[in-house]
Amino acid sequence: PLCRAAISLYNTSDLASGSPLEKADQDTIFGTTYLQHGDPGVAAYHFEDPTTCYINYENAPQEWLLDDGSRPPARKPFDNPRYDAATRTFTGTINWSEASFGGDAKWEYEMVFADDFVTISGGKMTAFDKDGNETDTNTFPEDLAYVREYK
Repeated sequence: PLCRAAISLYNTSDLASGSPLEKADQDTIFGTTYLQHGDPGVAAYHFEDPTTCYINYENAPQEWLLDDGSRPPARKPFDNPRYDAATRTFTGTINWSEASFGGDAKWEYEMVFADDFVTISGGKMTAFDKDGNETDTNTFPEDLAYVREYK
């Protein structure tokens, strides 16, 4: 038989005690930040609490401009942030309708976090134009690689 389940030290239990072989140092996304290429403030994902989740653009490259020529805001909040602890899945929407970003008016996110919460191990970001037409899809971690920031 072929095992089709993900296996790790965090979901494999000791037979005698029933306890996981290892316990992750984090058990939620809240209170964490995930960095792209290790750079704070360059499209970093912040999950402060269930209602305060945003993308940080404080240190975004100068050439990152909205379609009206302005810089992205330092903090762009997720609309309708939701987190399912059982599946380690976050969903939320970034609304660019006031000033589109690369022609996109909306980004819909689904992020699946690794069982140790070190990386975003699955999911996708789907982009839409002002008419609601899908313009692009980027997947985690293939297109968008993020690692938790350790402080």
